[in-house]
Amino acid sequence: MERKLIVAAVSLVVLAVFTVAKVGLEMETSQVSEEKNSPDSSYEEILTGGENTSREADEWVIEITGLVERPMNITLSQLKEMPQTAVFSELYCVAYPGKARKQGLWKGVKLSYILEQAGIRDGAIKVAFYAKGGFTTDLTLEEALTNDELIIAYEFNNKPIEPRLVAPDMWGYKWIKYSIKIEVVDYNFLGTYESEGYPDDAYIGEKP
Repeated sequence: MERKLIVAAVSLVVLAVFTVAKVGLEMETSQVSEEKNSPDSSYEEILTGGENTSREADEWVIEITGLVERPMNITLSQLKEMPQTAVFSELYCVAYPGKARKQGLWKGVKLSYILEQAGIRDGAIKVAFYAKGGFTTDLTLEEALTNDELIIAYEFNNKPIEPRLVAPDMWGYKWIKYSIKIEVVDYNFLGTYESEGYPDDAYIGEKP
C-alpha cells in the first residue's frame, strides 16, 4: 500500500512538471507569434535586418499619383535637390511601447512640399502610401499638407536609407519604409493595419 502511494505521488509530480513545461512553451510560442505579426514587424528591422545602405537606395523611385495635377516619378537624386528639412524624432512601435526602436536625426523633404509640387485636385481627402513588399499606410490630406514634421527621409543620423515616411509623435506603423508610391485619393483609404482596427490617426497620446 505504501509503495502504491509513493508511485502515485511520483506520477503526480511528473505530470505537474510536464504541464508547467507545456504551458511555458505555449506562452513562449504565442509571444513569438505576436511579435512576428505586430504592425511594426512589417517595416522595421525586426524582419528586414535594418536600413539598407546599398546602391539600391541610389536608384530609388517614388511614384506620385492619384488625384494630382502633375503625376511624377521622383528619383532619390531629385529628392535630394528639393528643399531639405531635418527632424529629430523617436520611433516607437506598438509592440514595444516603452522603448524607442530608433532615435536620431532624420533628413529629407517635407511631404507637404512634394504634394504641393504635384498639385492636389478637387475631391481629394486622403493620401495612401505603398511600400515595396505590399505594406501600406495612410494620412488624411489635411494632416499631410499642414504637418511640417512629416517628411520623406533619405538619411538617418547622416547615413543613407531607403526613402521612408517620418511621422513624429505617431506609432511606428505610420513610418512606412521602402516607399515606392504615394497616391492621393477621394475615399477613406485605410492602410494594412489601419484596416484591421489600429487607430487611423496613430498619435501616441494626444495630438500635439
